[in-house]
Amino acid sequence: MKAYALKLWVEDLTSELKSKAEPGRAREQKRYLKSPYMFYGIRKPLIDQIARKFKIDYQAITPQELIALCAVLWDSNYHEQKSLAIALLKHFPDRWDSKTTMLVDRMIDEATGWDHLDELAIHVLGPLIQMNLLPLTYLGTCSKAENFWKRRAALIAQITFLRRGKGHIALHLELCRAHLYEKEFFIRKAIGWSLRELAKNDPDGVSEFLQQNKDQISNLTMREASKNLPDYLKAQIKLPDKGARKSNT
Repeated sequence: MKAYALKLWVEDLTSELKSKAEPGRAREQKRYLKSPYMFYGIRKPLIDQIARKFKIDYQAITPQELIALCAVLWDSNYHEQKSLAIALLKHFPDRWDSKTTMLVDRMIDEATGWDHLDELAIHVLGPLIQMNLLPLTYLGTCSKAENFWKRRAALIAQITFLRRGKGHIALHLELCRAHLYEKEFFIRKAIGWSLRELAKNDPDGVSEFLQQNKDQISNLTMREASKNLPDYLKAQIKLPDKGARKSNT
């Protein structure tokens, strides 16, 4: 690709972001997200709007060009430029290839908060696996990573598929079970969230999982996972008394 085209795209997209900046919101977002990066203070729907407009204007972008553009944006010190890199990837799934997976793996490794990680895992990683551009074993690799954000990615990547009864459900339950011991809030929340979504299509299966593993499941995970269960299934999950689960919050 021509370097000047990449430079022009980055300059134009950065200008778009700056035009929508809200300094007051920037301070609030940085405090709320606890991000190490700088902020323009842009509402998330506006970032998605910029990505959609770019897709309309540059429908002929090649996979190589998309990767180069997203890599430059991701390497920015501005939080919203990183968000835009994810949004652009999300809007161009027909340009994904094996090199896209290398960039996505790096982005997951470098994500520093739930907002970027969740967008990447749910809207890019999960579909990459469903499209067979990444092997299913990648989720197992992520689940063993030292970086807890990467472990979270393994647990939430299939959420949009699980809620429709699709995806690799047996593997997902295996991954959930393997991480029930974790005390990290974002891991416990991820397990509960993913099971809650799965319960929309398979409440009996989720109820059975919770019943079988109730002694290991934290209160947080149990609350999240059981939210979509009908009352008669909730009643069937005979939980240990509060004292027995006191340390398993």
